[in-house]
Amino acid sequence: MQKITSNFLSLNTQDFIKGLIVTIISAVFTLVAESVQQGRFTFDFTTIWHTAFAAGIAYLGKNLFTTAKTITPVS
Repeated sequence: MQKITSNFLSLNTQDFIKGLIVTIISAVFTLVAESVQQGRFTFDFTTIWHTAFAAGIAYLGKNLFTTAKTITPVS
């Protein structure tokens, strides 16, 4: 079964779900990176949500300006 990604200048539900995943992962990596740099486990929520928000917007922006592709699974 073939799958078509979202068209140019449009987003679909899969784009938003994957954008949410990217946002969560970038927030976790921000937390881990800051903790490693400081040598202790701390939460700087402002930096974490700024980084997560920027990553999510960047991902959605990339998908918004990418043309539609047909994905055929390998059998």
